[in-house]
Amino acid sequence: MKLYDEATKAVPNEEKLRMYEIYIARAAEIFGVPKTREIHERAIQSGLPDKDVKTMCLKLAELEKSLGEIDRARGICVFASQFADPTH
Repeated sequence: MKLYDEATKAVPNEEKLRMYEIYIARAAEIFGVPKTREIHERAIQSGLPDKDVKTMCLKLAELEKSLGEIDRARGICVFASQFADPTH
């Protein structure tokens, strides 16, 4: 997993979202879905472009919803709303 973590830091910003998606998928295979929470959170705080932060937040909110953590999912959506473009 350390290799994936280092890769997320080494790739250019426009490729970070895809690298985090690969990292999360692999972590889910090995450790199970709940373990991916911390990776999602790291991705959100990693300096991704706003549109990618919004995407990652929505994926984390879906994860939380699937785990029955509705209040966490709601809080993540509130946080993600600051990255949404109000003109769309």
